[in-house]
Amino acid sequence: MSEPQTMVQVLYWHGIPVQVKAQRGRGRRGEQARMELPPRFMQAVDAVAMSAGLTGTDAYLDGFIWGDPQPHDASPQDAATATAAQIEAHYPAVDWRKIAERLFAK
Repeated sequence: MSEPQTMVQVLYWHGIPVQVKAQRGRGRRGEQARMELPPRFMQAVDAVAMSAGLTGTDAYLDGFIWGDPQPHDASPQDAATATAAQIEAHYPAVDWRKIAERLFAK
């Protein structure tokens, strides 16, 4: 029987990544790793939420969604670390103003 593949998911708030979760297997035999992204990502979430008047509301919490699980060949810890590094490299800066404009346009 082969070892289950690691699956990686990213938690987003209206398109801003904030956390990475990687899991292999289920239940007690499963392995899991989680990584928060650097503070600048959550700071961008807070800035958008404040400008949109969403802080402390259900709408704020409803903005968090997990992305689709993606397979990864590494251990959960290594997969979470690698995915977080890719996200950091892809988003050297988070333009929260553009995200706020998109939310206000709805």
